[in-house]
Amino acid sequence: MKIPGIEGETVDLTVKCPPDYVSPPKPISVILRRIAGTKLVEYDATCPPTLRRMVVAIRADNGPNLPVMYLGHELIRTDTTGAATLLFQLRPGEQFELAFDTTEKGNERIRPQNPAQNFVMRSSDDIVMLDQKFTQLPKPTRYVAPVARPINIRARRTAYPGQ
Repeated sequence: MKIPGIEGETVDLTVKCPPDYVSPPKPISVILRRIAGTKLVEYDATCPPTLRRMVVAIRADNGPNLPVMYLGHELIRTDTTGAATLLFQLRPGEQFELAFDTTEKGNERIRPQNPAQNFVMRSSDDIVMLDQKFTQLPKPTRYVAPVARPINIRARRTAYPGQ
């Protein structure tokens, strides 16, 4: 690129990135100089994508086949080992929450109930972990009173005075 001007003069160059990428907030300041020979001057400018990727690796100890909820909707279920993986495309700084749904029949004794975790998208692609440990309350024990057995009483004849 040839830029007209006087040697030593400073010129601001604005970088415009393609759609879905973020243009640098400030222009690049270039000092004009004559180039002798074939050596070219280079200036760096980056255009990061507007959306970044986040992989959420899910591990739910003692939580097989649990729905993972996002905005009130089931996105995925953990497998029989309690594992699942999700991919999100978000803007840097965007927040979201993932929660386990433990309200289904058969999960009444699982603790904690409906745990959730918040995430924030960083300015670079990321891999994060949602690690939740679940416990099962013991089955309630029911006390059963012993059955009353008939008592065998033998009547004894006793001679009372005056009989």
